[in-house]
Amino acid sequence: MRLFRLLAVAVLALFAQVTVLPFVEVRHATPDLLLVVVAFAALHAPIELAAAVGWVVGGIGDCLSVEPFGTQAAFYLGAALLLAFLRRWVFREDLLPVALAVGLVAGLLCLVHGALLAIDTHVVVGRAGSVALYTALACPFLWRPLCRFRRAFGFQRPVSR
Repeated sequence: MRLFRLLAVAVLALFAQVTVLPFVEVRHATPDLLLVVVAFAALHAPIELAAAVGWVVGGIGDCLSVEPFGTQAAFYLGAALLLAFLRRWVFREDLLPVALAVGLVAGLLCLVHGALLAIDTHVVVGRAGSVALYTALACPFLWRPLCRFRRAFGFQRPVSR
């Protein structure tokens, strides 16, 4: 049941990413809202559920992409696993570490994606930096509502360190 609720949020995030965010892009980059949803699952859910959310959210993103099907699914699966690994060091309630982790993963995904497509290095690095910064800045606006409705997803409040 948690998976379906997270997927509903992912569809809403994808809708916002496709319809609203192109009007506020900076340097041909928009924040990756799907990655924020995947990060929420990776930092709150068991690793199996986080991997499933990453894979399915990536599949949803693949439906609107011109790339070969499964590309974004593989990227978001890797992001979910990486963020689940970082769970030890990133406290879920502190926005700054979460935003930095999500931004770094967004930049890393852009770098890997650009390297696989053999795009000019300067373009890839510039876009990766823009996406990383923009995603880190946009992360709190989606993270706070997700944390507020944590119980609707069946997640418990984390214990303090």
